Amino acid sequence: MKRTFTRNGYGRIIVNNSNFETVHEIILKMDEFEYEYLPENFITDWNSFLANPILIYTHKFDELDINELTIKCASNGVFIFCLDNGSYEFLSTS
Repeated sequence: MKRTFTRNGYGRIIVNNSNFETVHEIILKMDEFEYEYLPENFITDWNSFLANPILIYTHKFDELDINELTIKCASNGVFIFCLDNGSYEFLSTS
């Protein structure tokens, strides 16, 4: 079953190290078109996320298969954790 980030939701990809470039390369190989919608600073490491635990607005970054991404990253020695709030209302102030 394909699992994706929520369209117009909030999420983050957290990497076990600072190897962001490998994750970027894998996403680009998986879906060049979807890569164009990857939000700036969407990929972070645990230390940075724990120091500033915010989720990033996903907008249209909602087609990439998170399960496939996790497997491909792991096979390249990069372990990731994908956070997705599942609803754009999660961080709403109203």
